[in-house]
Amino acid sequence: MRNLEAYGRQCIENLNAIGIYPHEIDSFIVNTRAKRRWGQAQKRNSRYSININVLLLNENCPENSLYETLYHELLHCVDGCMNHGIKWQQLAELVSDCYNVDITRCSSDEKKLGKEFSEEQIQKNTYKVKCCNCGIITKRIGYRSPKWYIHSDWYKCSKCGGKLEKVVDNK
Repeated sequence: MRNLEAYGRQCIENLNAIGIYPHEIDSFIVNTRAKRRWGQAQKRNSRYSININVLLLNENCPENSLYETLYHELLHCVDGCMNHGIKWQQLAELVSDCYNVDITRCSSDEKKLGKEFSEEQIQKNTYKVKCCNCGIITKRIGYRSPKWYIHSDWYKCSKCGGKLEKVVDNK
C-alpha cells in the first residue's frame, strides 16, 4: 500500500513550486469506509485534514489517480477554494497543465482505478439471487450487500413468489 503522507507532502511541495499555498494540513487520513467519494478536504476550526479512499492507495491503482485526487483536495485548502468555484477551477487548470494530471470535479471508477482494477472491484461487489421456482436472476452492483441478498430467506421472487437463493460466482 502506498504511503499517503509521503504522496501528500510531495503534492504540497509541487503546489508551492508553482505559487499555490494551501493552508497547513494537520493530517492525511486513509478512509476505509468511503464508498462514493475519492477524497475529502475538511476544515474544522481553521485546521485542515484530507482523507483519501483506500482504493487509491492500492498498488494496482494508477498512481496518477492518487495524485489527481490529492491535488483536488489540496486545492480546497487554498483561501477561497472550499467549493468548485472560479478560483478553484483556475487553480485546477494550472496544476493540470503543470503536472500533466486531470483534475476534475468528479470521476468514474474506471477512470480512477483503471479498467482491470475497476472490473475486479465490480466482480467483488456484485450480488445475485436466483428464484428456485422460475429461475429468474436478480443482481445488484454496489459496495453494500442488499438486504434481499443478506436475508434471501426473508424475500420472495417478484415474478412468481418462489424461494430465493444466493448465487455465488467463483471466478
